[in-house]
Amino acid sequence: MKVMLTVRAASANPFTAVRDGERDAVYAELLSTGPAHQVVGRSGPIGWLITGHEEVRSLLSDPRLVKGGWRYGTYAARLPQELARGAYSHMLLADGADHARLRKLMTSVFTRRRIEKLAPGIQRLTDDLLSACEGSDSVDLVSAPALPLPIGVIGEMLGIPRSRGSTSGDGRPRSSRPESTATRSARPPPPRCSPSPAT
Repeated sequence: MKVMLTVRAASANPFTAVRDGERDAVYAELLSTGPAHQVVGRSGPIGWLITGHEEVRSLLSDPRLVKGGWRYGTYAARLPQELARGAYSHMLLADGADHARLRKLMTSVFTRRRIEKLAPGIQRLTDDLLSACEGSDSVDLVSAPALPLPIGVIGEMLGIPRSRGSTSGDGRPRSSRPESTATRSARPPPPRCSPSPAT
């Protein structure tokens, strides 16, 4: 089925709408004005936001729609080529046969039974991360718990003890996105609310 898209530049960006109710209002406006919108990504490039159900289904089944490979990684242009290739050569940016091969490997691991077995551990880790934030005057919900939670789950899947996990003392990944020294020094430290290592 062919779907004709009417393209408009988004009057507001849902990815930068962070106040209470603001994102819902932006999506409602976009839905009311058309199915396809140009938006600015968090790292700068212009992308496409498709809000129509039929349009999404049509595009996802269209072989002309590709992800483009490692060069389109979020910070690929700001990294040395070899580092960018290593960091962004993964399933989420792969197309065609490479994507199918990697997806097959993933689906053999992430079966429904396997995910159900992971659920208690995920719940414990979530509880620990939230409990560690109790008593804090303010909490950065990205640094804790949104970032350490998936990292901890992946670590448990790989058999890495939480005490040796790849998060820093403030709950952020040890290896984070590139940023300048000036940016790091100007940014206030996030609240320290990481759980104690499991014994």
